[in-house]
Amino acid sequence: MRRYYIAQLLISILLLAILFLYSGFSLDALLGLSPIHLALAYASMLSATLFIALSLYMILRLMGLRVSIGGAVKANFAAQFLSDITPARLGYFALPVFLRRYGVGAAAGLAAAFMIGVMNAIVKMFFGILALYYLSGLVSLSAAQYVALLAGLGVLVATVVLIAFVAREEYAVRIEGFLGDKPVIGRLYTRFFAGFLREIARVMGGIDARVFAVTLPLAASLFMNALSLYFAATALGINIGVLDAVVISSLASVLMYFPVSIGGIGVQENVNTVLLYLLGGAPLQLCATASIVYRAVLIAADAPGLPIAAAHTADIKKYIGMRSAPRPGLVEESPGVAGEPPPRTR
Repeated sequence: MRRYYIAQLLISILLLAILFLYSGFSLDALLGLSPIHLALAYASMLSATLFIALSLYMILRLMGLRVSIGGAVKANFAAQFLSDITPARLGYFALPVFLRRYGVGAAAGLAAAFMIGVMNAIVKMFFGILALYYLSGLVSLSAAQYVALLAGLGVLVATVVLIAFVAREEYAVRIEGFLGDKPVIGRLYTRFFAGFLREIARVMGGIDARVFAVTLPLAASLFMNALSLYFAATALGINIGVLDAVVISSLASVLMYFPVSIGGIGVQENVNTVLLYLLGGAPLQLCATASIVYRAVLIAADAPGLPIAAAHTADIKKYIGMRSAPRPGLVEESPGVAGEPPPRTR
């Protein structure tokens, strides 16, 4: 895992170096940005995180768990912060660690994180397809750019289908039986995935179609992300519309599903820079600066989760160790302390 993290960190640095090499960075523009627009960008990004917390709260309630909206907000902030600094944004799956204090077991916490991932992927897939259609009517993209965007959508579709597939308990058992005797894949699946996926499928089996209501706050979160990008760009004098910002955010979020860098760092900045240049007509140097400002705003908006995550460092380490060697019934306990009281239900 450490080698994987280091590799993705180096890729993130490389992608940012490529961005600065070909686009540059305008310190003068950064010093002259509008503080009002910057504050609006931060407020929009903070609202985006709160909408994700609302979707988490809705899912937990649908699962019959009595978690306060404040508890959902705190747990979401911590998980969001970890997703910003982990490979492929996997930090969000540490969510059970932060939900434990509210009586949510590991299986239920993981199920909630999975459902957030599935619903979020559906929303991004929908807006990504619309954004690609909109963009194709405005600018001429190269074959390589189209391939990259379509590949991102393909990964997104495959992710939704795969997660929805393994979320059904009978299929999770079948997959485990099919892969169990395979020399390498079987050992990896049995060690890292089989136990908790089976338990997650069992917990998720009780969630009905009302879960699709969660797409509404997630769509609102995507819009507020776009609004944050809009304010970050206009703070530097880049002339784009809100609809353009929605298109850029949608396509950038699609490409961030490629697990190649820490929290999508480097990938998002390059995509935002190119699309701001195509739609806003501003110099590349100014577009790259806006992309860096947007990233800084994103990290600052998730910063309230830092002290919460830091307070659970030991629990996170124990949780990762438990996930790497799942045993039958393990996920019914707390993610780090055996004997946790069972989740409170209605």
